[in-house]
Amino acid sequence: MKPLKLTPINNLCALCFYLAVSAFAPVNGQNLSKYRENRLKSVDSTLKTLDNSGNLAVLSLVPSVNYSFETGVSVGFSLGNFTQYFIQKKRAKIELKRLENELKTSVSNDIIRAQEQVEKLDLQRFEAANALKILALEFELIQITYIEYVNNELTFSDYQRAKIAYNAKFFAFLSQVSALDLSLSRYYNQFNIKPFDTKILTETAKNYEFKH
Repeated sequence: MKPLKLTPINNLCALCFYLAVSAFAPVNGQNLSKYRENRLKSVDSTLKTLDNSGNLAVLSLVPSVNYSFETGVSVGFSLGNFTQYFIQKKRAKIELKRLENELKTSVSNDIIRAQEQVEKLDLQRFEAANALKILALEFELIQITYIEYVNNELTFSDYQRAKIAYNAKFFAFLSQVSALDLSLSRYYNQFNIKPFDTKILTETAKNYEFKH
């Protein structure tokens, strides 16, 4: 039987590089600054539309037109109409300002929530990266265990128990990455931002799949 060659863990350097680079820029969609800018533009557009529609208050100034066979056409203005117009206009400005404050507060709260969520995503990412480093060491051990089994230094049952234990850790790591992917998808759906991907985690993990 050919001797088993131990796989070095130097490819984890690529993982470290990934952690350093992906911390600075999203891999898909926009970033939080762009998200905030787009939200504020939407708020300004909404307020402008509402402000323009408020000009309809001027209709209260339209004079009343009457027609009589005796006097002909008569046009009348009401002081109440002028009063109603200025009251409505002032009230509209107050309500528009209140709405502006509420919408901009909502944007600020969304940004804070997005920042908090991305911090949690970063924590999940570093936990997964650390788990992968440990898996690499476990992979070295299971290969040594396999060599001991091949050299009849270990019973079949002991080897199988070690193999089952390792595979449990391997698939637990894949589940951990899948959970991170799900969190990233939810974040992207909410903010159109994907801070990083997990491709290097899964690609690196393939090197530690034990097939004996």
